[in-house]
Formats: sequence, C-alpha cells, structure tokens
Amino acid sequence: MNAGNTLNARIGPFRFSVTRQGNRTGRTDLRTDAARDTGAIVTAEEHSVIGGLGGAVSEVVCETIPVPVVKVGVEDVFGRSGPAVELLHIHGLDAENIVKKAKQALELKAAR
Repeated sequence: MNAGNTLNARIGPFRFSVTRQGNRTGRTDLRTDAARDTGAIVTAEEHSVIGGLGGAVSEVVCETIPVPVVKVGVEDVFGRSGPAVELLHIHGLDAENIVKKAKQALELKAAR
C-alpha cells in the first residue's frame, strides 16, 4: 500500500480495492462500482498483463461503464529470478511506477 499512501498524499483521495480474481467471471459489481465511482481504473498484479486481472477488468468495464483502464504487471517478457523487491522494481510493480500509472489514468480520464 506504499503507492496508496503516496497517491493520497500527493493527489488526493483514491479508492483502493484489493481483490483476488479467483475465476474468470469474478465479482463484476466490484469492477463496475469502481468504474462508476472513479472514472478510471488502475490494476496491479504480480502476473502477466496478458490474460490477467487487468484484461478481465477491461472486458467488464468496456461493456458496461467505459472508462480508462491502465494495467500494471509483468509485460510480455521471459521470467527472471532474483530477490523479490528487485524483481518488483524490474517489472514496474513498485510504488513509484504504480503512482506513475495512476497519474496516467487521471490524464486519460481528463482527456475524455
């Protein structure tokens, strides 16, 4: 939640929801509520952005309440091994990059 603390301090109140996808259908009401309440969504996951949570959120949101969805996760690269904190930084899953992606989502929202 370091990114959450940073966002609240620098930009203003943000809504955070920590969920587990569980299955492909998941809780669509959580996603549509977030889209309606915020006007933009950022997903972050320790998983490939291809076929991950961000994709599932995008599918639901684009059909119900279209808002910008910015995905943070492992890009289409070969996996590596190493210390967890280093790997999170390498793949952009650190607080600094999540804050950057949240700002990008706000810019996309403002441009609509």
